[in-house]
Amino acid sequence: MRRNEAFQNGVTAGLGALTIAGLATAYVVFERLRVKMVRFDPLTAGEESLANIVGVALLAASLFFLLALVRIGRHTMRTQRISWLQAALIGGGVLALLFVFADIALIDDIGSQYEAGLSQPEWPILYLVIAFQAGMAAVLGYVSLFRLRANGDYASAVHDNSSFVLVQVTGTICGLTGLSLMALNLFYPRPAETVCAHAIMASIPLVLPYVLAAGWWLTVKLRERPRRWFDEKQGQDATRAAAQTLALSVPVMGLLYAFGGAAGSGMAGALWFPLYFFLVQFLFSALMLYAGRVGLEANGPQ
Repeated sequence: MRRNEAFQNGVTAGLGALTIAGLATAYVVFERLRVKMVRFDPLTAGEESLANIVGVALLAASLFFLLALVRIGRHTMRTQRISWLQAALIGGGVLALLFVFADIALIDDIGSQYEAGLSQPEWPILYLVIAFQAGMAAVLGYVSLFRLRANGDYASAVHDNSSFVLVQVTGTICGLTGLSLMALNLFYPRPAETVCAHAIMASIPLVLPYVLAAGWWLTVKLRERPRRWFDEKQGQDATRAAAQTLALSVPVMGLLYAFGGAAGSGMAGALWFPLYFFLVQFLFSALMLYAGRVGLEANGPQ
């Protein structure tokens, strides 16, 4: 068992090294293209084909971040408590995974603006996102190689709330990311049909990590004997967080309803459901983490 764990951790760390190398290569490719694209110089066929290298690098990054999160999540499930550091690590990994879709969107916007002869202000943002992903790949690779050790059976974790905390951490990150992206659309008037289509396409990858985390928690609970969906404290915290989420979300959506149509673009109408969904997801998950810390301890397990 321990040998198998060490092998899987080594594979994860190796994929992390490939991810860092791929992101570094993507940066070199982007910088080569940027110099010509900001001057609107024509690109050669060879330069356009460099996009294939970027695609492979992003695919490797997606696989690595997903595998690293699974490995760290499974390890965390064996612990009685989750520290703030572990929560931050998982949250950063989820954000790095979601940023792969941001990479794709930024690259697409840059290409469209170049073809239309417009400026491309997304270049600095793209570089910052890649730098964050490379940093997270280094951290997650190090953790996978040196910090994950086989330390018990999964059955020892099914009666604690580790999986429940993972759901709330993931929900907080996904909710905040989705809420921010949807809110940004309000400042860039476009046809409502276009905004609605883009919102749906963006929401799917943003919701997917939360769905996977919730499915993981559901699987753990279905294996639990005797089965308890929530302990007493979780039930109290969930009731309190639900009431607070309702009290906070209704005024926010009320303001959107009152002032969203002022621009006359119909943006608020096209985005009201994604905004509401991600707002509720973020508020509920964040409040659950705050309410009694839900098993998180600043100094680690007692």
